[in-house]
Amino acid sequence: MIQGSYEKAEQAFRNSLHILAFQPEVNLDLAKCLIHLRKYPEAMENAQKSIAMGYEKADAFFTLGNAYYFLGNLPTATQAFLKAIHLDSTKADYYYNLGNSLVSQGKFEEAIGAFQKALSLNTEYPDYYNNLALSYQQRGYLESARALLIEGLKKHPNSRLLQENFEQLKALVNN
Repeated sequence: MIQGSYEKAEQAFRNSLHILAFQPEVNLDLAKCLIHLRKYPEAMENAQKSIAMGYEKADAFFTLGNAYYFLGNLPTATQAFLKAIHLDSTKADYYYNLGNSLVSQGKFEEAIGAFQKALSLNTEYPDYYNNLALSYQQRGYLESARALLIEGLKKHPNSRLLQENFEQLKALVNN
């Protein structure tokens, strides 16, 4: 997005709320914008308002989960991501963010399942391979991590992240 666009969007959504105060979609759009602006408490509040107004859609819970995650409230973020997945199980980024929340809580086995699902839905993001491989590595599944990084590098040969983590894993295994 163009520099300053989120600030302009934030103001436009706030102006819209004066006219459309009872439109939960406007609160949700503002919450998404506030996430990009790193205004997490306000983002959380607006996502909660949207849900409280009856907009119980997956993207509302996903946005709420993101706000909680960035605020460091990981168990609540995890619950919000799980609710989003319950409402729409077709979005890879829902599983990916769930996996990140679980990793941040040290729940690597659960994170592995979330990252595997994200990767089964979408192979276009090197981060999906990387975070799954790192979770495998944390659990001691070094061969699975190595195989996954090789698979990721075949799909994304220019990914510096995958290359660096593959080299680090090779060094770890060789020591």
